[in-house]
Amino acid sequence: MLVKRVNVKTALHRIVISVRSTQAAVGFYRDLLGLTTEAGPQMTRLSDRTIEILLHERSSRPSDLSVALSFRVADLDETCSTWERSGGTVVDPPEQQPWGEWTAVVREPDGHLVCLTQ
Repeated sequence: MLVKRVNVKTALHRIVISVRSTQAAVGFYRDLLGLTTEAGPQMTRLSDRTIEILLHERSSRPSDLSVALSFRVADLDETCSTWERSGGTVVDPPEQQPWGEWTAVVREPDGHLVCLTQ
């Protein structure tokens, strides 16, 4: 059976992250990364004006083998240091990558991996 393709422009619309506590997650995404927030009853909307992220409060089971978000930050070293000082975990410290980016990997409050680049 042939499937007729429709000319539809596809664009990433939003990312939904399952978190045990939106309050703890907001501390990372808003306070550390500077995203704006709008709290709702079961979800908190985060935005940087280009992408929408929803923190959905429900059971969460992070895996290092799953999808990881990536954010560009102005000062990678300072962002990682601030995260560590607040009790956060830096999995891979800032390092120049062979493809030219300066990157680090951190673990957010629910254990999800987040890549940071400068």
